Amino acid sequence: VYAFGRSFDDTTEPANDSLATAPSVSADGQGAIETVGDVDLWYVPATGTIRFETVAGGPPLVLDVLGPSGIPLTGGLQPGSIAVQAGEYVRVRAADPNAAAVAGRSRYFLFY
Repeated sequence: VYAFGRSFDDTTEPANDSLATAPSVSADGQGAIETVGDVDLWYVPATGTIRFETVAGGPPLVLDVLGPSGIPLTGGLQPGSIAVQAGEYVRVRAADPNAAAVAGRSRYFLFY
């Protein structure tokens, strides 16, 4: 058995694992779903539109919009333009909860 170890490429880990420490979406944010069960949370500071994009060749990723208390408002949104309100959160996750990939294959971008 061989094991490979390295740091995560997603520089917002582990802060993006909790509503309390979620980074704010700025002009452009990015992350990756690098482990099975990983979800990335982002705080929305102002009303607007987020453009959600993913890289080709990786596991399908989806975005959920959560209310201020973390209750899902919409879920399973495919990459594209998504309207958000100030105080909401967005959660990026693998469409299949058993899927993940290295950052080069599971990276996503949030343009705000």
